[in-house]
Amino acid sequence: MERRRECAAQWWERVVGRRRSRLADGAALGIDRGLAAVVRAGLRGPGCRDLPRPRRSGSVAGSMLDRVRRRLAGGDALSEALQPEIERVGVPELFVTSVEVGESSGDLVSAIRRYSSHLEKTQVLRRRVRAAMTYPIMLAVVSLLVVIILLTVVIPQFASFYSHSGAELPLATRLLVRLAVLTRNW
Repeated sequence: MERRRECAAQWWERVVGRRRSRLADGAALGIDRGLAAVVRAGLRGPGCRDLPRPRRSGSVAGSMLDRVRRRLAGGDALSEALQPEIERVGVPELFVTSVEVGESSGDLVSAIRRYSSHLEKTQVLRRRVRAAMTYPIMLAVVSLLVVIILLTVVIPQFASFYSHSGAELPLATRLLVRLAVLTRNW
């Protein structure tokens, strides 16, 4: 019974629970580039003072980097220092894995550059998809508005005109008129 309550509580927190601050892609890209510049400058491993600083203080990225600096000062490797931030602020697991591979291969700069390149391409693709979807979504919304106006305003006016003339309407037209009446009364 206790296990069920615990599972239900975890599920509720995941679905409804508190909103966590997430690391934005732009901030992640800035951190990646700054980290690559620090390592490229000849430092063997980024020390706690060498991590890039975010432009805005108090930001999600700034808080995350402060926690990572403290872990680095405690002797953790960069990948180990970034690991808890996957859950906390949404540092991509691929980034942490790339850093880990770069540390183990001794080529941290190229690993971070490859990840930065991947992130840039992802952002470009996301912008293109958003731009490509704007017109179809606007078209669907306008079409829906036109259908609603037709069903609630235009068709009822024609229905009253045809009912006064006494002409029998075809089945499809009668169904459309009934749908318009239902829509208007709803």
